[in-house]
Amino acid sequence: VGVVIGLLVDNYFNTKPFGLIIFFILGSFAGLLNVYRVMRRIEKQ
Repeated sequence: VGVVIGLLVDNYFNTKPFGLIIFFILGSFAGLLNVYRVMRRIEKQ
């Protein structure tokens, strides 16, 4: 999802490849945060 948003932002503002890089990093961070939350939930059970 982050890559798609980054590509759309880049095409709209003509800022290639900065939007792609920024949203890729944000998307990766969000994914890792979700994995961390799931692991903590599993650990508590």
